[in-house]
Order: sequence, then structure tokens, then C-alpha cells
Amino acid sequence: MIKQLAGGATALIDRRCQFDKAVFILGHMRCGSTALSHILCSHEQISGYGEAHIRYKDRSALGLLILNQIKRNGHLSSSKYLFDKILHSRYDSDVSDHFFNSYAIFIIREPINTIKSIGKLFKLIGSNEYSNDVFIADYYEERLSTLIRNWEKFPFSQKIGISFQQLTSDTDNMLDQISNMIGLEPALTNKYEQPKNKLGHGAGDPLTSHKYNKIISDNISTTSTDVAHNINLPESRITELDSLYQHALSVVTQM
Repeated sequence: MIKQLAGGATALIDRRCQFDKAVFILGHMRCGSTALSHILCSHEQISGYGEAHIRYKDRSALGLLILNQIKRNGHLSSSKYLFDKILHSRYDSDVSDHFFNSYAIFIIREPINTIKSIGKLFKLIGSNEYSNDVFIADYYEERLSTLIRNWEKFPFSQKIGISFQQLTSDTDNMLDQISNMIGLEPALTNKYEQPKNKLGHGAGDPLTSHKYNKIISDNISTTSTDVAHNINLPESRITELDSLYQHALSVVTQM
């Protein structure tokens, strides 16, 4: 309750607490969002650091986002836009209709390497939250389904969809398209300074992303996986997930 009141008060004071002044990455875990978040948040017109874990039910959530950024040393008071990335549907389902006035960058990745990468991450950090491939596959399916639904709700001029492969192989072009959509001057470039909170809560990949200062190719990406590792899922389940991904790819990236 106290947080909501503080967020509401901040939203009344700060002119940026309008959804048309917000930029969101909408994706899923291990889609390549960490480096892109760092690039966006290195721009002088954007305030943010990574994933704030906020549900956007009304304008007060944007005030709460500012307070969250201040707490995490990721706030830029002179910025034009506020940034957050959302990787879980509990934060962008049941949201205000005004949420869809924001600028949205959708990122998706094919299922096999996504599942491998999520499993690798949670194993290395010692977490049981996604303890097996079945749980990960269920998360992936649900999240892609939510992204497909949300895509249709944003105005055409305020959304862009890219795949992990596009992000890592055609980086400069993707950054130019994002810059043009938002109207950023100067345009985004493929470099960033490490966020002040580095490996803190919500800052992204806690394993090796801090070793880089740009989006790198897929074969050396921090989301790369052990290709020899087999996914413990029935072939029919993998086929279902790939079919969903191909559908999402056709919708979100217009491919």
C-alpha cells in the first residue's frame, strides 16, 4: 500500500509518467534482452537499468518505476523516456489500456536453445525455480502466447518485433529501426557502459554479460548453450513449441 501511494504521488509530479513516454522490451527469459536493455539505458534520453518487476495497471506504476530506478541507481532525471523490460506475463497481463500507448520492442527466440539456456542459467545460480525442461517449456509456451496477444494491442507505429537471430546477426540495422520508431537522437549504437547496479536485482544475465559492452554474435553470446545437451521433452512437445515459435515469428516480426 505504501509503495502504491508513493508511486501515485510520483506519477502526479513527474511529467514522464505517461505511457506514451515509456519504452518496454517485451520478451521471455534468455531472448537476448540484457544487452539491448543496457544499450537503451545508455542513451541520454532513456532512464532505466533492466527488469523492474512491476505490473502496469495504471499511471502510478510508472511513478513506482521511477522510485525503483532511483533505488537501483538506474534513474536519469533529465531523460525523456522511462524504460523497463518485461519477461513474465504477470507484469503485462491485466494492465491498463493506456499501457498500449507505450513503445514496445518485442524479442523472441526459438525454443530449443531458449530452453537449454534457461536450464543452464538456473542450474548455475543454484535455483530450483525452473528445475526441469517441462516447467521451462510451459513457461515458454505461455509467454509466447501472451506476447502474440499483446502484439495486436499496440499501434503499428509504436511497436517493433525482432528475433534473437536478427538481434545478434543484424544488430546495427535493428538498432536503427528501434531508434527511428522511438525518435531517438542520436541513434542507438552497439555499445554501452555497464549499469551501476551491474549484477544487482533485475540487471539481467548474472553470469557473464558483465564481460561485454555490446551485443555480440550468437556463437559467443552470454545466452549460448551446450549444443550437446539434450532436452528432456517428448519430440511431439518440441514440435508443438517450434510451431508456436514459427507462428509468433510470423506475427511479431512480420516475417
